[in-house]
Amino acid sequence: MKFFIVDSSSHNMKWYPTLKDSIKLFINQHKRNPFPDLVNFSTEKPDTFGRKFWVKIEKIGIKKEVLKDELNTTMIYGKNSQIFPRTRTFGQIEVSKKGNVVTAKTKNVIRYTLLISPSHFDIGEPIEVYTNGILSFKGFVSKNLETLLKYYILDNDREMLYASEIEIKVGKAYKD
Repeated sequence: MKFFIVDSSSHNMKWYPTLKDSIKLFINQHKRNPFPDLVNFSTEKPDTFGRKFWVKIEKIGIKKEVLKDELNTTMIYGKNSQIFPRTRTFGQIEVSKKGNVVTAKTKNVIRYTLLISPSHFDIGEPIEVYTNGILSFKGFVSKNLETLLKYYILDNDREMLYASEIEIKVGKAYKD
């Protein structure tokens, strides 16, 4: 990857014609993956910043025995140090997908939603979701026009089309 410093450009795009070809080449060589098989993020505000790609944190909460800063430390010179102060409860989720099997690890997440795209899942086959080691969902999903339109309007991205949603309540085991 190459970086260029454009001297005297101020806050304008007058430099773009000069670098247009190299920018287009970079974009063509680095295609975006709208459906990564691994999604990891955390949020303090699920209503505002609760979604990353095909995973949405809907509701967060904290158990009394869990410290807010437990995941906010790192080892520096052999000592645990706080990375940055947290003043609010946060929810964290790591979701991985292999075929039609989804595995989620959560922290302080009460409910989350998976957005299902036919470009990412084989919706002709059952989908299994495991949350913190518990089977949370197993079954087929059906295409839903409302879901398709809802996320198309939100994303305005024809690469990220979703046919269905699966809502998961953390800690609740799936029953046939």
